[in-house]
Amino acid sequence: MRRNASSPWLIASLVFLTGCVASRDRVSLQQLPGAWQAGIKSGTGWQPGRAWSYSDRGEISHEYAITSGTPMPRAHLSHLLFPEVKPPIKADKVQLTLRGMDELEIIASLKGQVVSEKTLVIQIDPASGGMILPDERGLRVGGNLAAAVKHAGQVCLILGGDGHLYYHAISSDYGVVAVVVPMSSAAENWGRWSPARE
Repeated sequence: MRRNASSPWLIASLVFLTGCVASRDRVSLQQLPGAWQAGIKSGTGWQPGRAWSYSDRGEISHEYAITSGTPMPRAHLSHLLFPEVKPPIKADKVQLTLRGMDELEIIASLKGQVVSEKTLVIQIDPASGGMILPDERGLRVGGNLAAAVKHAGQVCLILGGDGHLYYHAISSDYGVVAVVVPMSSAAENWGRWSPARE
C-alpha cells in the first residue's frame, strides 16, 4: 500500500525537477560489434518466392553488453514477430517467405510442427534493401496512475551478407501520466539470428 501511495509524490518530484518524464535507450549502428556492422552493410536483397529459415534463439543489442564486452542478451525471434500471441509461443525455428514484393509469410515451428503463422503486408526499402514491417501504433490506458500513451514504431528486417538475419527496431512513446505529466521515451535496438540447421 505504501508503494502505491508514494507513486504520485515520485511523479510530482520528477515534474518539479525536469518538467516531464523521459527515458532513452538507443544503440546505433556504429555502436554494434564489428561483425554485426559488416553483416548489415553487406546485406543482400530479398527475393520473391524464396524462403529463409532461422534459429528462433538469437541475440539482441544492449548498450552495457557492448561497452563491457559481455555476451549480448538472448532473444526469441518468434516473440518479436508474434507480439500479439500471449503467452509467448515456444518455437525453435522461424521461416520467412516473401510472396511477391509486398507480403511476408511467417511460420514459427517447434520440432517440425507449426505453432503459429501469419502473413504481413510489407514494404521493401529501395535504398537499403531492408524489409519494413507494418508500423505498430496504439493508444493504451492503465497502470496505478491514469495514463494515456501513444506508441509508434518501425521494424526492419535485413538479410545480412554473412547469412544472418538482422532486426532493426525504432520505437517511441509519448503521452501523459497522472493526467497532467508529459512523458516520452525512445528506443533503438538491433537483433541477430543465425540460419536454422536443417
